[in-house]
Amino acid sequence: MSCIPEFRKVLFSLCQELTTENLRSLKYLLRDLLTTRELEDIRDPMDLMLYLEQRNELCSNNCQLLEDLLTQIKRKDLVQKIQAFQGGLLKNHKTTLSEVSLQKKTRTQDCVTDGPEGPSHPTDNSDYFTFVTCTRRKGVSFLGHGVMLRDVSAEVYERLGFLLNPAAYKNWIYLAGKLNYTHAQVSNFKLFPGQSTQMLLEDWATAADATVAKLYHVLKEIGRADAAGELEPILAESKSG
Repeated sequence: MSCIPEFRKVLFSLCQELTTENLRSLKYLLRDLLTTRELEDIRDPMDLMLYLEQRNELCSNNCQLLEDLLTQIKRKDLVQKIQAFQGGLLKNHKTTLSEVSLQKKTRTQDCVTDGPEGPSHPTDNSDYFTFVTCTRRKGVSFLGHGVMLRDVSAEVYERLGFLLNPAAYKNWIYLAGKLNYTHAQVSNFKLFPGQSTQMLLEDWATAADATVAKLYHVLKEIGRADAAGELEPILAESKSG
């Protein structure tokens, strides 16, 4: 069995397929990230990959910058190779997030049968999640007001991901902290940088108070008015309704 990591094989394959013109274009796009000296030292695609790794901009679970660069130079064929590798990574990782989802599903299946007035309220805090989930499944508005994040379209999740996934100050990681997620939970989301925001929001949407309004205010609080703006049409529609 080969001892060479699969990620290293993928990078080698990419380097083999990048042309001289591709390399020139990539160096141009990286002028704001790498110094002039570093750009001069890059003589082939392998040099470029090494510099990105040294800058912590490239690793097996973070290929976002490389994907963006390849997309810009119209090498979607190479982007697809990276995504195929990450797809395999997704299947192989047994994250804590998946285990938690399974536990939630199991507890939901055990919820009590609802009567004429809907699901009965839990008798203790340990069954709170079960109560909320059962309530949702029966179509009951638990909070009584406000649009729930779980009810918005998938397109909204994707637009927020486009804004918050990139590695930058006050991105999805900062948002996760404001939503009281732990370092361990954030580490799980980091495994899939291209979907981190979406995974975070999908998980938070299971909370009883996960309203669009609350997310809007948190985004405004952390200075991400651009992301908050994606929610304004939903809030305006709910008020007019």
